[in-house]
Amino acid sequence: MIRLAVVADSPLVQSGLEALIAGDGDVQIVRGTLASADGGVSLSPWERSAALGPDVIVWAPASPAAVRPSLEHAADDAAPGTFGDAGAGLPALVVVADVAADDVLAAVRAGARAVLPTAIGAAALAAAVQAAAAGLVTLRLADASAALARLPGEGTPPESPAPPRPPTAGLLSAREREVTALMAEGLANKQIAGRLGISEHTVKAHVAAIFGKLGAGTRAEAVVTAARRGLLML
Repeated sequence: MIRLAVVADSPLVQSGLEALIAGDGDVQIVRGTLASADGGVSLSPWERSAALGPDVIVWAPASPAAVRPSLEHAADDAAPGTFGDAGAGLPALVVVADVAADDVLAAVRAGARAVLPTAIGAAALAAAVQAAAAGLVTLRLADASAALARLPGEGTPPESPAPPRPPTAGLLSAREREVTALMAEGLANKQIAGRLGISEHTVKAHVAAIFGKLGAGTRAEAVVTAARRGLLML
């Protein structure tokens, strides 16, 4: 059984989140109003939740702008053990609308086990709670991609360099240029052979040589490549 505490600036939001997860038979919601031992001063929501001894906390801040500063404050001062380096401490899930990718990354670095949208469904929330209790992090695909793109060395990999051209690339003989020009007219090997007065076998040999020199895989590609290199006028 996973003991879960919900922390929210809005009592309505807190009740909604608790109702959303209440149907999960593997989760027990813990509630209570605790006071500190020194004069009965009320504890902060973070301290109160941590003192209830939950396994996981779901936190719904009032504004996306509060995510990063609140997490940093919770990690450093307000609730020792709630967050920690590399996610040590009490697992917490952040439920917030339109959080920026930088804040998603900051939340995970501060120890949050999930950054979830306010429109999350019951099944998705339950899955995230289960994952947090198991030591896993849950992020939406778009948030994960954006966050990874901001990590050093991450993001879109550089394009692979073009393969080096063969030493003979572009050095078409006069006959090969003739064959290329006839290929550009759409003639087949047999037609080219008849036009040039050579055997079809010889035409095939010329076509193979043209493909090799131009790095082409098809007749159309050979024609286009030759034109781009100024070897053929279309």
